[in-house]
Order: sequence, then C-alpha cells, then structure tokens
Amino acid sequence: MFHRATRSQKGVLILLEAFKTLAPSYPKLWLWIAGDGPLRSELERTAKAFPEGNRIRFLGFREDIPEVLRSSDLFVLPSLLEAMPLTLLEAMAAGLPVIVTSVGDNPHLVSSGINGICIPPGSRDDLVKAIQTLLIDEHKRRAMSEEAKKTADSYSIARTIREYKKLYDMIWDERYKTVTGG
Repeated sequence: MFHRATRSQKGVLILLEAFKTLAPSYPKLWLWIAGDGPLRSELERTAKAFPEGNRIRFLGFREDIPEVLRSSDLFVLPSLLEAMPLTLLEAMAAGLPVIVTSVGDNPHLVSSGINGICIPPGSRDDLVKAIQTLLIDEHKRRAMSEEAKKTADSYSIARTIREYKKLYDMIWDERYKTVTGG
C-alpha cells in the first residue's frame, strides 16, 4: 500500500488509523508514505506507537516515484481536500488499483468498482473496507489495475498530442477544401 504526502488535508492520520486496524489481520501489509510536510514528525511518532508501526515507512521526498509505485500493490489517497491530483494519475499509469476520497476531481478519474474505489472523505471505516476489498480479492485488484492504466492513458501526453494532431489535420483539411473548392 502506498500513499504520497504528509499534510493534514491529505488524510494521512486516517490512513494510519486504517492501517492500525488492518495490520494485525494482514501480516504482509506494509504502508509507505512518500512526501514531506509540517506533520511528518507527528505522524511518524503516531506510527511508532502502533504495535505494527515497524511496517510503516515514511519515505520523504522522492524522485523515483515510478519505481516506488511499481513496487506497490495498491495506492491510497484519503484526501480531505484535493484538486486534480497528479499523483493519482501517476499511480493509475503504474497500473495500481486506487482508493480515493470523493473530493476534487477524484470522482471524475475514479469510477468506483471499475478502476478503483471512491469513498467519502474522513471515513476510517470506509477506508478499511475498501482496502480489505482489494487485499482479499486479487481478481478485482487486477481488473481495476487494467482499467486504471486505460484511464491514465486517456490523460497522457502521447494521447494529447495525437488528439491535437487529429484536430489540426481536420482544420487543415477544411481549410484546404475551402481554398480549392473541393
């Protein structure tokens, strides 16, 4: 499981509480949190106090996020406030099933049950259920992974370039027809 950032609006404390609930039943579950912020020290102290706190890693600022994502099984973004999170698109491009809260543009990117799971913000219980769903159902996790890649591709630079080229070709063709009468 992977999360990026350590600011209060990112919902990391809720994620830590969800991990605390899940960890005893899932001994192979680890939580990686990438990013820095004003709450990092406090969140690290909170995590160390958990019985399974040794399975939580605060990775700090990373320049190798694609590699970190490829080493993960799922991505969680329990934000309380969000706009259009690039990190969500990065996770989806890496083929990770995602769990996000229904804030900002998250619901526009994540079709719950298709390419990830969208839950209400601030709900530890809903977060626990969503994570459990993906931990126990490998088939669902794989299916969501494939759909997440497709979603991310629709936002890729390559696709944007292809779509602009189509548009320019169409405009050129129309201009040519106007000029030549054909």
